[in-house]
Amino acid sequence: MIIGDSETTTPPSGGAHSEIKPTMNTGAHEKQNGDDGGRRRLGPVRLGLILLRQQAHLAIRSVTRPSVVRHHGVKLAIGPHLTPTLVRSIYSGEYERYELSGIGRHLEKGDVVMELGTGLGFVSLFCAGRIGEDKVHTYEANPALEPFIRENFQLNNLNPHLNVAFLGDEEGEQTFYIEENFWSSSSTPRSEQSRPVQTPKRKLNDEIRRIAPTFLIVDIEGGEHDIFQIIDFQSIRKVAVELHERIIGAERTRAVRDRLLQAGFRVAHESPTRENLVYVR
Repeated sequence: MIIGDSETTTPPSGGAHSEIKPTMNTGAHEKQNGDDGGRRRLGPVRLGLILLRQQAHLAIRSVTRPSVVRHHGVKLAIGPHLTPTLVRSIYSGEYERYELSGIGRHLEKGDVVMELGTGLGFVSLFCAGRIGEDKVHTYEANPALEPFIRENFQLNNLNPHLNVAFLGDEEGEQTFYIEENFWSSSSTPRSEQSRPVQTPKRKLNDEIRRIAPTFLIVDIEGGEHDIFQIIDFQSIRKVAVELHERIIGAERTRAVRDRLLQAGFRVAHESPTRENLVYVR
């Protein structure tokens, strides 16, 4: 069964999922520090069509419960390793939609991608499909995600360079805290249920020198502040970042934006939520 950009295969066992209610901020934003590029307001007709499409995808998939969903051309395995909330996000087509919107507009054939925060491998697979697997280097600090990332790589017959490591200012080991929702896992515990594991730690700037990326993608659940305090941008000309103000606070979020502006970057794209941005220089 094919639904839009979705390909389904044999349903897994398990119950149906409850309705997702996507929210979209379509209001205007103030300009800040010349930080005003790339914002787009969705008209009511387009917004309504997007929401209807999401609800249709969700309704059909909640009944058929596919074990594989094709999302923006990338196949993703659905299984018990995903929480119901994440499954609903993938089923509806909402998963990483804002992040991919900016990346898709600015990714070019000549780019070399360095991604911090592989997650399920969705963004790295999208990039590999556009520019080739050899030019995509992705880093994931959560070792528990590696088998699921590699499963998605195999599904798509693509093999970007996967590095299970935490990037910082020194080499060694890093304590990493795994949460039930994998996207909440980070270098600091965020709940009483977090489970600490040790993961290899590499020097961020050494990896940048080794890879010579042109496009840096950062989605590391609040770790962005620390990364942008120590980074040497070197060959990087584009940065896609997801800001997590609810985790790091307004002051540290401003510090990330200021660091990019000071390095000569300007905003080329900003999502309606102001959380997903692409900077270029």
